[in-house]
Amino acid sequence: MKTVYYLQPSSFCFGVEKSIIGLHKIIQDHPSKKIYCIHALVHNPKVTKDFENLGITFIEDINDIQEENAIVVFSAHGTKRSLINQAQQKFEAVYNLECPFVSKIYKEADQYIQQGITTFFYIGKEKHQEGKNVIEHLSSQ
Repeated sequence: MKTVYYLQPSSFCFGVEKSIIGLHKIIQDHPSKKIYCIHALVHNPKVTKDFENLGITFIEDINDIQEENAIVVFSAHGTKRSLINQAQQKFEAVYNLECPFVSKIYKEADQYIQQGITTFFYIGKEKHQEGKNVIEHLSSQ
């Protein structure tokens, strides 16, 4: 007789976990402020709903934020550096909770661009936010 065990996931990768812990800390540090997260922090509907219940507003475009004293958080999926700079000029506090692996992609791509390399192959999930952001970053260089 064969036995099959169904296991439930026990955790997230360290980049996702780091982002979740980071957003909890931001909430603690800014208890009376409106906090906006650009895109879902991570791709997990339960995590998103839990943060919505804590008052986080998830949006796709920083132009949707009207309050200058807002707290802005960028998701684990990365974003163009120019967008982060734009947010830093406009809002009270800006946090980038980007996964360290995603940060490594941006850093390495920038190094290759500085060496004159302009052709890249990005292997990732089609239409995934991380891939879209990396390609957008490369296109803006």
